[in-house]
Amino acid sequence: MKLSRRIRLSSAVILIIAWGVFSGAIAVFYHDKAELDGATLAEMDAALDAADAGRWYWQIDSGKLFWDSRQRELFEVDGEMTYDRFLSSIHPEDRGFIDDAVRKCVADGSRYAAIFRIKHGDTWIPIRAFGQVTDDGEAMAGICLPQPKTVYWPPGLDESEKVTLDNGTP
Repeated sequence: MKLSRRIRLSSAVILIIAWGVFSGAIAVFYHDKAELDGATLAEMDAALDAADAGRWYWQIDSGKLFWDSRQRELFEVDGEMTYDRFLSSIHPEDRGFIDDAVRKCVADGSRYAAIFRIKHGDTWIPIRAFGQVTDDGEAMAGICLPQPKTVYWPPGLDESEKVTLDNGTP
């Protein structure tokens, strides 16, 4: 799996995506190991670990998904992954709009960001997902993040200015 030749981003791009008042999704993609500004891959992976992020890579034509260990842990799956198996792990009410968003991105070569629910243990948990079609259009790569349990807010905000993260609802 050679992300370095497929993803054409700067050496280490950190994307901060805002959801309401809360900002905090971190995605780190490596263009080339030599372009990490002196940091090691392990050090850059610490950013993904801090966000509790799972990484994925999808070969569109074959439907095969490659997931790192954190992604598998989030979705509580083992074995070979496919796009269809991914969709089946999503809450039934969320599957259609996620499939539509992914298909739109594949069709126009764009990025997506979405929130959807997956089964985790005995409950459904919200997941924030970010993906991007590769330059050659043959694959997508991205991350998934669970909703954070603790959020630190700037001093001085009253409760009405904060986003409630209980049960993943803003």
